[in-house]
Amino acid sequence: MQTLAVDCRMLGHSGIGVAVANWLPLCMQRMPEVHFRLIGRPDSFTVCELPENGNIVPCTAPVYSVQEQRDVIRAAKGADALWVPHYNIPLATSLPLAVTVHDVIPLALPHMFSALKRAYARLFFSVIARKAKVFFTGSEFTHNEFCRLVGTPRVPVRVVSYGVHPDWGTLDKTGLPPYSRPYYVAIGNIKEHKNLVRLCHAFAAVAKDVPQDLVLIGKREGFRSGTLDCDVLEALAPGRIHFTGALDDATLKQYVLHARALLFPSLYEGFGLPLVEAMRAGTPVVTSNIPTSLEICASDAIYFAPESQEQLQQAILRMSAMPEAEREAMIERGKKRADTFTWEQSADNICEGLREVLAR
Repeated sequence: MQTLAVDCRMLGHSGIGVAVANWLPLCMQRMPEVHFRLIGRPDSFTVCELPENGNIVPCTAPVYSVQEQRDVIRAAKGADALWVPHYNIPLATSLPLAVTVHDVIPLALPHMFSALKRAYARLFFSVIARKAKVFFTGSEFTHNEFCRLVGTPRVPVRVVSYGVHPDWGTLDKTGLPPYSRPYYVAIGNIKEHKNLVRLCHAFAAVAKDVPQDLVLIGKREGFRSGTLDCDVLEALAPGRIHFTGALDDATLKQYVLHARALLFPSLYEGFGLPLVEAMRAGTPVVTSNIPTSLEICASDAIYFAPESQEQLQQAILRMSAMPEAEREAMIERGKKRADTFTWEQSADNICEGLREVLAR
């Protein structure tokens, strides 16, 4: 039986962690002939139910640390291949590598990162382009961006879209909403590329003309400047803008389910999982017209240019005034669109690549 080592240290994180938690059990089920050596914190694996063809190798080395360069290689020693579902690969490993690159934000938006972080990303991306035996990305956009900013990888890129958990389509809307007034919801850690400052200014400009409030969900830590201070942004429309901080999964789903719409103003995304989740839950989407949003939502969303506060204001006003019959039609189109994104199909594509790297 061959052994595939998997770096699982991103489990428990948003975005990448959600993808790993969904991919891992499905890939293990589809590859019973392979033993999975799961590298990570033992307590993090509670987020997914794992088949029996694997074992956990404890590893607490922080992501992006010098320590991980040693510890992951040690944990993977003796395996036939290594899958790293992020770009922080062990540079000195001699194992055949399968790598998933979710975005190239440090290179695409360099002004948002320190010189050290930019240099780190460029080094790792360039090594991936040379060494990866199998290369996954989450969208055609990320594939194209990698080629533009790093160069064409030596192996063909496999585009593996994220999926959406079936639970998002079975949520119960009969209970009380988690927020006492009608509201829009925005989801994302409070980072500059999420464009939340512009969103708050746009909402404050039209707040008197809409009955909905604005609820923003995401980690509040890690601000780089005062422009991302939640108290300052809430004060733009006192009592109408509310930051919740990070929420548990069940509460997050209820916020999305009962919202008038999801507002997704990002400047740049490798994928955009909240878009698919909202559509599957039956919540309309108002999103920036960045390539990943267009790739995911097609014609089933209201779009605006992310740099234009005026267009964002008009999009909010349009959704607020939308007749209910038109909104319901938009919801049904969104559900059908979301049905095309499944973790099962995603896992099938990944397994093809993993079998290929094991064959090497």
